[in-house]
Amino acid sequence: MSKKQRPTREQEEIRLRGLRILARMIVRAHLDGSIAEGQESGGGQDTTGPAREVPGKDGEHVR
Repeated sequence: MSKKQRPTREQEEIRLRGLRILARMIVRAHLDGSIAEGQESGGGQDTTGPAREVPGKDGEHVR
């Protein structure tokens, strides 16, 4: 059996930099999609799931 070689410090830094760039791209695409959906559907609220309770002014939950 061959042992797996660990990446060098430089390779690990490059890998992490690439992962950070990829994460930023994913977040931006998600936010751009959310904004576009929000403009089309009027507010971007998820209306397909169950209603969430929102606290009222008196601390009571209202629907």
